[in-house]
Amino acid sequence: MVAALFLALALATASCSGTEPADDGSIPSVPIGLAPGDPLAGAQLYRSVCASCHGTDLAGVEGLGRELVPSSFIATMSEDDLVLFIIEGRSLDHPDNITGVAMLPRVGNPSLSDQDIANVVAYIKAQQ
Repeated sequence: MVAALFLALALATASCSGTEPADDGSIPSVPIGLAPGDPLAGAQLYRSVCASCHGTDLAGVEGLGRELVPSSFIATMSEDDLVLFIIEGRSLDHPDNITGVAMLPRVGNPSLSDQDIANVVAYIKAQQ
C-alpha cells in the first residue's frame, strides 16, 4: 500500500514538473524533450542573465557568484546535471553553499525555459 502511494505521488510530481516516469518507474533527471544546448544562444543569455553575478569573463564576482571557468564543479558535472542545478538553484542554508549568497531557482528569472538554461549550460561547458 505504501509503495503504491509512493508511486502515485512520484507520478503526480512528474506530471507537474514536465518529466515522465521511465519504463522502469524511475523519474528522469532532466525534462523530457530538451534539445541539446546551443552555445551561441547560451552566450547571449549568459551575458544578459548570469554575467552580473558570475562576470562577463565567467571568472566570478566577489561576494556574488563563483567563478565558472575554471571550475572543477562545472567540469565534473554533466550538462543535464547543470541544467537541473540551475533550475533548482541553491539556497543560502544549503550545506554546499560556500558563498553566503543564494542562487535562486532559474536564477530568479521564471521566464527562462528549460531550453534557455540548456543553452547557457552549453555555453559555459564550451568555455571549460
